[in-house]
Amino acid sequence: MGRKTVYNELYTPEKWEKVNKENVQLLEDFLEYKKSSDKSPQTIEQYYQMIRLFFCWNLDYNNNKFFVDIKKREFIKFFSFAMEKCQWSPNRISTVKSSLSSLSNYIENILDDEFENYRNTICKIETAVKQPVREKTVLTKEEIDKCLAKLVEDKKYQLACYLALAVASGARKAELLRFKTSYFKDEYIEFGCLYKTPEMIKTKGRSSKGKMLYKYTFVKMFKPYFDLWMNYRKENGIENEWLFIKKTPEGYAQAQIKNANTWCDTITKYLGKPFYSHSARHRYVTMMKEANLPNEVIIALVGWTSDMTSVYDDRDITSDLGKYFDENGIKSDIKAGTILDI
Repeated sequence: MGRKTVYNELYTPEKWEKVNKENVQLLEDFLEYKKSSDKSPQTIEQYYQMIRLFFCWNLDYNNNKFFVDIKKREFIKFFSFAMEKCQWSPNRISTVKSSLSSLSNYIENILDDEFENYRNTICKIETAVKQPVREKTVLTKEEIDKCLAKLVEDKKYQLACYLALAVASGARKAELLRFKTSYFKDEYIEFGCLYKTPEMIKTKGRSSKGKMLYKYTFVKMFKPYFDLWMNYRKENGIENEWLFIKKTPEGYAQAQIKNANTWCDTITKYLGKPFYSHSARHRYVTMMKEANLPNEVIIALVGWTSDMTSVYDDRDITSDLGKYFDENGIKSDIKAGTILDI
């Protein structure tokens, strides 16, 4: 996974058994409501994890109160505890606060026949300012090529294929696991350099269905490692429609997120710096910016609905300053207004 998150022992199965049964039932009903609202499984799981932590704190430090009876100052005590004792980041606290606020909205708007005087007070509590708490990994072409060579040398073909596809397609971790071996045929190459998936792949989205998009992969960057992985599978009699697989007692099956997390940890060791799948997505965008592709082309390839290129461009601005300055100051042949476009 590369970057590590600070967790704590606020939740344990033993504690959860002692949590107020009214709170447990309220959480179950809330999650069922969210499922009926077509929220994604990832969102449902996040609600469950975050609210469960709060209920465990409520057990230990707030007399196991029923959620409806908890006061604003008690929520503030929880957020202070999370920041000072658990050392949660502002981003994590904001996520928990959002989950608790959503639960409060559910009580206020849906359970109003049972709790007619209930109001969401969490939304009135000031939120800690979000800020980056983990150093971003910036990948270079040289680092990736060196890592891929080492993986191949050690015959870790599936990991090499995973890294190559992550960089060559810019797909998210969950999306990478949805690629099939049949997607990479010559008939699916467009413009002589891009594989286009023959069917749409589920990508990140608000609903349980996510957003369905065609994904594009640069052929030259990916095909050598795809071929090595497929040759290995053929030699070892491995047949499965999914590109990335795991071994089970019943045979081979589609790889899961936990498998990808393990691969990322291994790639980190080979790379010599923290690797997480999203850093490859940054590299995908940066690579296209380095080639001076227009933003609208990058947006189309990535599948964004808005322009996020500046966020994902990992280039250091100082690398471009030489275009505009020399020992005499601003270069004399710079046209008026160019500096403002940096």
